[in-house]
Amino acid sequence: MVAEKLGKTPAQVALRWGLQKGHSVLPKSTHEAWIKENFDVFTWSIPEDLIDQFSKIEQASILMHLGVATVNVDLAF
Repeated sequence: MVAEKLGKTPAQVALRWGLQKGHSVLPKSTHEAWIKENFDVFTWSIPEDLIDQFSKIEQASILMHLGVATVNVDLAF
């Protein structure tokens, strides 16, 4: 698992990935420990070889249309 290799949580890796890809990330939590954990994404980075691997993962998003959920699958290569 990538998070274990980096010594971080999956949430931290997801947030850091978004930042490194130039996206705005808006983490939300009401747990103090998780809020602190979310701030620990600015002093490290994900190595480029792992970033490339993330880009190959099939990504699915759920779209809401008139109250009916549909699944849109995008292949990121």
